[in-house]
Amino acid sequence: MRCHTCDSEYNDGLECCPHCQSPGLSVSQGNKPTIPDLIQVLEEGKRDARKQAAEALSKMGAPTSDELAAALLETGKGARAKVLEPFEDNRLSRIIAPPFEKYPGFRKRLLDTLIAIGEPSVGPLSQIVRDAHFSVRISAAWALAEIGEPSVDALDLLLKTDDRVVRELASWSLARIKEPAIASLIDELGEDNFRVRDAAKKALVKIGEPAVAPLIAALAGMNEEERAEACGVLVDIGVPAVKQLIAALESESPDVRRLSARTLGDISTTALAFIMRNIKVQLPPGFSKQAIEFTLKQLMPRMEKAVVMATKKVAGAYVPEWILSPILNAAVKGLKPASLFVISRFMPYLYQQLMNFILQVRVPAARPLAELLKDPDESVRLEAATSLGKIASPDTIDALSDCLLADKTPAIRAACAHALGKIGDAKGLEPLEKARQKEKSKKVQERIVESIRSIEKQHKHSR
Repeated sequence: MRCHTCDSEYNDGLECCPHCQSPGLSVSQGNKPTIPDLIQVLEEGKRDARKQAAEALSKMGAPTSDELAAALLETGKGARAKVLEPFEDNRLSRIIAPPFEKYPGFRKRLLDTLIAIGEPSVGPLSQIVRDAHFSVRISAAWALAEIGEPSVDALDLLLKTDDRVVRELASWSLARIKEPAIASLIDELGEDNFRVRDAAKKALVKIGEPAVAPLIAALAGMNEEERAEACGVLVDIGVPAVKQLIAALESESPDVRRLSARTLGDISTTALAFIMRNIKVQLPPGFSKQAIEFTLKQLMPRMEKAVVMATKKVAGAYVPEWILSPILNAAVKGLKPASLFVISRFMPYLYQQLMNFILQVRVPAARPLAELLKDPDESVRLEAATSLGKIASPDTIDALSDCLLADKTPAIRAACAHALGKIGDAKGLEPLEKARQKEKSKKVQERIVESIRSIEKQHKHSR
């Protein structure tokens, strides 16, 4: 007979090992040890004996769970890890799931143990996320996130299940793991199942800025459907993605330049829409959304000029309030009474939100996008012109005017004309009039006329 504690052999007839005085126990020779005896082997025995004890406990099934849980509750983390380590994935999940659900007080200790065990715990925890009660699933998902990178492949599989709750938990866990999960999540953007894609997108958005560079790097090798999903993620990440997207405008890949330009325009649109939604919630009764939009149209260019002046004074992005305030107050002068009422009603909020937008999106992105109007690739120039219309920075009027008068592609000229109309500055009227006189394309002519009327209408109302 072989001792489970010191691994030495002795006569079967002895009740205990003559070397270490451990009680006689042989799992392999047909004895029927009790559950406490098997747990003792797990706690004290050599590796082979512990493995045999784990197999025996697994065969006993559910009846072992309560006694095993009681034994584990009385031991430290290191001992618990030693007890659970010999179990195979599927057997461990059957052993730990019942006490995991039954004893909430035991759950935290067991989670700590499974996290300490690391990779061998991933399989059982994944099984619990699939099958257990909801509160237990959440705990198991948290443990998988804490284990980190070794859990990524298992969570990736959970992301593809039909169970919505399992997908949400897997997405949440992958978002907590962050960088090690990003490559796997980007791969999932190409999945046929839109539910899987949505779960992956949610996780990437939660990860935020660390996911931006890998997403941009992956754009060149994606098909158009995958690119649309990736750009959607970048738009949802929003302002934290702007700096790296601006850098990507200089990429060697025309596709990356084109998609980066498009995404910057969409981020601008989303940021302004967010400001509008929040202001609309605070609108007094009878006050129209159009009044807010008109005020923003008047205020934004003035604020941008003020911000550019202030940043030049301090040579940086952060502008002290004592420098900015008088410049902003000067920018407000000359607005119509209705606009002044809106500003007085929402001034603190408007200043804060518009300042963030101008400093973080509009000013940094305008010039680099304007440079793309000279790009050799037509699709890049078209996206740049379209995005400049969304950003609507007066700082880009000259570049848009030059492109309107010189570009050979009608669609790009039309986009430039539309952008000048969106900016709404009277400075854009002269190049639009010149373009109207020489333009041969009917569609571009129509766009030019629309922009001229839009600018004239805005300045008529502002007088």
